[in-house]
Amino acid sequence: MKQPFVVFSVCTLMLASCELFPFLDSDVIDVESLVQVRNTGDTAVDGCGWTVFTNDTYYTVGDWDADLQVDGLYVAASLTKTGEEFQCGLDPDNALEEVEMELSSSDYTILYYGKTQCSDPWAGTDLDVTVPIEEMIAFLEGRGVELILAQDLPIEFDGVVCAECTCSALSYFRVGVLASDVNQLLDMGWSEEVPTI
Repeated sequence: MKQPFVVFSVCTLMLASCELFPFLDSDVIDVESLVQVRNTGDTAVDGCGWTVFTNDTYYTVGDWDADLQVDGLYVAASLTKTGEEFQCGLDPDNALEEVEMELSSSDYTILYYGKTQCSDPWAGTDLDVTVPIEEMIAFLEGRGVELILAQDLPIEFDGVVCAECTCSALSYFRVGVLASDVNQLLDMGWSEEVPTI
């Protein structure tokens, strides 16, 4: 006689779990670290336009924030599948799942770091090695910094720079961090000013 109650209780618990723990929803994508914005090319030539890339998969975003359409930009965001697909070009097999993207926070501080040729805390000491932005991201995240966005940008300079570890690499990192992490980055040499030569 108690069996129907048990079945009802289990079903009720499962429904409640989906509300209490949204990560159990199959429409919510389990994002590892930051997602990257990528421009895959014009749809007229079989590209998929602006996309986000995470977990080795590309997705199209249903309602883009134009400020985030920056090729190579990393952002901390939640992705939820809409159930729609976006057709890339004329090939019917070339389609991406559509997602809604929401930044993890809209309240962040922008900081900058002028990259050196090989004396940055996340870099080695080899002048011939270019350290990718992913290593900087891993370095900061490993120290508990919560990044909201991260970007690698060039420094416009027509002259010649020296070839020493402490010399400029003619590029800089731009990150968005929570207020609680600002002082830690400033202590590492980050700045509120855009680097110049």
